[in-house]
Amino acid sequence: MSAFDKDLYHIPQKDAIKFLNEAKYSSISTQNQYISSVKLLYRMMCGGGLVVKVSRPRKEKKIPRVIDKDFLLGVINSITNLKHKAILSLGYSVGLRVSEVVNLKIEDIDSRRGVIYIRQAKGRLLFNLHK
Repeated sequence: MSAFDKDLYHIPQKDAIKFLNEAKYSSISTQNQYISSVKLLYRMMCGGGLVVKVSRPRKEKKIPRVIDKDFLLGVINSITNLKHKAILSLGYSVGLRVSEVVNLKIEDIDSRRGVIYIRQAKGRLLFNLHK
């Protein structure tokens, strides 16, 4: 730790905790990395972790960006390649993730029943096209 002019063995845990609590961090991820690094350093070098817990901030939950419907439909309608247009239309209308679209196979689509089998999907495995 460059914040101290002492050998690790001579840095009291209270000083390390004070350092972690008062440091200026550029992000929550950076702060969590500092905390994990100091805890690991104490565990590896001193035979035990930090005795006092340092509070870790929670990551902010980001609100998803929503694409304007008219803009997206305009982009899809401007596509001339029928295969690409079908892929994007299906993915958008069903709400598939990119990985789910990439993993789709012809045999996953049962047009007679109006059902699509989605591989490695989160949650349900089937999507009913008629609902």
